[in-house]
Amino acid sequence: MPRRMVGSRFYKEMPPITIKPVRWNASFRGFKRPSVYSICGIKDSGKSMLNEALALRHPMILDLMASRDNESLCWLRDTSPIDDALLIVGDNVDLDCSWDYKHVSDVTLHDILSHEVTVTCNSFYHNDAEKFRGVQVLTNLLYGRLGWRAGHLLFIIIRESNSFLYSRTKQGIKMKDAKADFIFFTRELRHFGCSVGIDLLRWTGTDRDLRDNSEFTIFKQVGSKGLPTDKKYLYSYFHPFVFAQMRPWQFVLERADGSLGWGRCPNLKFHKEEGVNLLAELGITVEMGAMVIEATMNKLGDREHEDIVKSYIDMDPKSMAKLGKIKHLSSSTISSHIAKHNREIKKFGKCGICDRVGSPISKTPAFNPRFTNRL
Repeated sequence: MPRRMVGSRFYKEMPPITIKPVRWNASFRGFKRPSVYSICGIKDSGKSMLNEALALRHPMILDLMASRDNESLCWLRDTSPIDDALLIVGDNVDLDCSWDYKHVSDVTLHDILSHEVTVTCNSFYHNDAEKFRGVQVLTNLLYGRLGWRAGHLLFIIIRESNSFLYSRTKQGIKMKDAKADFIFFTRELRHFGCSVGIDLLRWTGTDRDLRDNSEFTIFKQVGSKGLPTDKKYLYSYFHPFVFAQMRPWQFVLERADGSLGWGRCPNLKFHKEEGVNLLAELGITVEMGAMVIEATMNKLGDREHEDIVKSYIDMDPKSMAKLGKIKHLSSSTISSHIAKHNREIKKFGKCGICDRVGSPISKTPAFNPRFTNRL
């Protein structure tokens, strides 16, 4: 009988995850249906390692949100069972490495689904604002997956759930709306063939709607804080000392149907250790180009400038006042961006702002043929 495969990996060759039922039939149901896995524990309790072990049971992986030490690059190590990886980098960032990479603005859903693991990390962006925008671009792509084969699931790793919420607030979204967006994201992804693994430092640090949306709740070591009030019934099945001093390879599983289990997952050889510089170990050189300036609450960014100029070039007949109404901007704002674009082309041969975002109109002047003050 042929061995079952997950991507390029043989299922039986993966690190085993064993679960001893404590109440009813506790298991992970074979990883055949989209699910939400919430993993709660203190620092160094093995949350990320278990998240990686769960991800290995899926044919495709998107490591979306990791810590600042580039923890997500562990998939590229020689000891990793992953053979095919795609790196996502910020615009105007290039890599000198042996793996495929694409700029975040050029990534498509097909790119994510055609690789075993898609990885992005903090060092591949100029700053946090660019990284958070990249995360939003990748999550929005997932909503385009309207059909999939049975068992052909994409597993999304969110190692830092609070950072994911913070990334939404940096896009100009209020915290209340950011939490609602996160809940919608985790609830709707099951309709697009995606499972999600979420790290939580505190069980009550997220909204109840998100916690209740989890098919599998996993408790690692919670230390002296203990279990939250609505989970203290677990002390009837497990001694409090278990939750306070649990080892990184141990966990307690609670399913949505009330099943409980005592689980073990061995340490992964490719998991990142503290103090290790994965960029140096993997021989990856990051080359930063000119940084794309993102929009703020009071100022338009490079992409908005390019959008204004491109829209004006494509207009027929051209009208700054009409374009201002379409973009919800004043005609003077439209005029200043058009004038700046033309000045830079006349002085330097191209518009530096449009060039930073890789626009094909960086050398195309934007003038109104009705007037004579052309370039």
